[in-house]
Amino acid sequence: MNTDIYLVLKDVTCPSCGSRIVLMEDRKFVWLGCERCRIFVRITKSSISRKVRGKTFPWRDIIRDLISTLYQVCQQ
Repeated sequence: MNTDIYLVLKDVTCPSCGSRIVLMEDRKFVWLGCERCRIFVRITKSSISRKVRGKTFPWRDIIRDLISTLYQVCQQ
């Protein structure tokens, strides 16, 4: 995957294997997932831009939603 941003989240681990979760950004999406399990969830950048309120960018809410979705996917 060709990414513009690649971050390893320090305090968030995969519920399936315990590996650290990564956050990636490419041209169209922001991805969150486990590289070891190959389980990822994503949100489009256009969806993110619709959540912006004034000058406030809700990164905390977006990351929390992605982590919650990832945990739900891993439990299936």
